[in-house]
Amino acid sequence: YCSDAFCEKTKFEKDKILGLIHPLFQAKKVDMSDLSSLGGNEIYETKIQNTNIEGETYWLNVKITPILGVHNKVSGYLAICTDITEEMKEREYLEKTNQKLETLASTCSLTNIYNRRVFEELLSSEIAMLKRYPIRKSSLIFMDIDHFKQVNDTCGHLKGDEILVGFSSLL
Repeated sequence: YCSDAFCEKTKFEKDKILGLIHPLFQAKKVDMSDLSSLGGNEIYETKIQNTNIEGETYWLNVKITPILGVHNKVSGYLAICTDITEEMKEREYLEKTNQKLETLASTCSLTNIYNRRVFEELLSSEIAMLKRYPIRKSSLIFMDIDHFKQVNDTCGHLKGDEILVGFSSLL
């Protein structure tokens, strides 16, 4: 049996999909690590990303339950697929947004180098490692652009910004 909803999502025609290898095994992203349980009486559940025959990506939550026959032997399987495409799109959007926020919170928007907060975190972490492993070696280099205030005062802040961007690109 193949439901109308499954055919609508995958764009397969019922008469062309019945008896074929289930599209689960052709999916782009599938965690196959638990498939070994399909041989037993265990229920298998995973999320898959797949592409329909028109090239559109969709996500399914797949739950495969063994059908037990005589003497509790598996005689077949029942797969229930739930469309979770919108949920996965929202999750991907949130992950990308969080990555952007992390970048904004940790880097200078002008030079794209780590800001003071990250520097202090890295320095603190390195000091802790040095205390824990005294044999470890580490270096810290401080750099300064001489008379930079004069550049800003005489040439303007835009020129000063150009110098900072150029200097940071050398690092």
